[in-house]
Amino acid sequence: MALRDNETAILECFGAADRIRDEINLAASSISQAVSEFEQATITFASRRVRIQQLVDEGLADVARERDRTLALPYHHYWLDERIERYQRKQAWAQRLVYLLLRAVEHDAQQSLPFRADVLAARNPDQLEAVLEDIFQVLAEYEVGPRGGDPQARVLEVTLRQIMGRHLLSPDSYVYTSSGELIGRGVRFQITPTSGFLAGNQIVDDCAEKFSTFTGSVQITGGSSLTRVPFVLMQANTFASQECVPASHAGEVSLLYASHRPSENLFDETGDGITDLGEVSRRTIATVSNFPNLRPQDLVGGDTQAVNTSFAGRGVYGDYVLVIRENVADQLDLASVTDVLIRVDYTGVENGLTSD
Repeated sequence: MALRDNETAILECFGAADRIRDEINLAASSISQAVSEFEQATITFASRRVRIQQLVDEGLADVARERDRTLALPYHHYWLDERIERYQRKQAWAQRLVYLLLRAVEHDAQQSLPFRADVLAARNPDQLEAVLEDIFQVLAEYEVGPRGGDPQARVLEVTLRQIMGRHLLSPDSYVYTSSGELIGRGVRFQITPTSGFLAGNQIVDDCAEKFSTFTGSVQITGGSSLTRVPFVLMQANTFASQECVPASHAGEVSLLYASHRPSENLFDETGDGITDLGEVSRRTIATVSNFPNLRPQDLVGGDTQAVNTSFAGRGVYGDYVLVIRENVADQLDLASVTDVLIRVDYTGVENGLTSD
């Protein structure tokens, strides 16, 4: 009986030990779970702390930005979109004008200026104004070409004696408009730095030559019922001037070409771009009405009929057609026309034919 009681006590002891072991394992599991939850909470806390700091920084930045912002007034807010659109349109227009000014200065000075990207990247008037100040500084120190010359008034004398007689009477001398309308009789010629049409063996020792005015006089033999003999001078819309070169390249003739499209007004805000590329191969017409048989020294000054400024700013060199209109030819014996003297007043920069 006692043995059986002992065995029962042993079994109860083992059962109690098993229960204690299970409780210990359960407690250990709870501790592990608590440690994991603590670690997760620590990571979450750190992450949220960083996020809170980010929100604080963003909030401070927003407060600073709003404090410094020029606020739109609440009244007249219905016109805000219109004002924004007008600002954008005027900004784009100002940007175009500054860019055209820059290109004009580059063309006249024969230099590439480092401001194009600044103009194209400008997003507000202050940025455009900064570029304008840079351009005005260049103009204040205005010099042309690598040797830094200043434009001076020059004169070019052209004589057409060698082609006037037989060419003017040729059946091929008739000149028509693009629509087929007869203009009159004409002769074609070129003006270049070494042109055979330059009177008196002139040597053009200049560069950056730009038209100011021109005049001329028809030379005739015998009498004429015309007090003045008008003529038309047509210049191709692609023209040139000599490049200003360094002293080490003096004596080299290099032409810089430019083109003009009369119908395209780049200053028209409503323009839709280039409309007629064919214009660059056509001609611009100018008329002079002067007394016949004037000598070269007499072609100075003159009234508004005798002096024409239509080619002002254009390069001097290029293709020309001189035309005597049909209504004038009817009153003039074309066989008596021996020459047409043309005086070109222009600005140019001394280039030098020899090295410094």
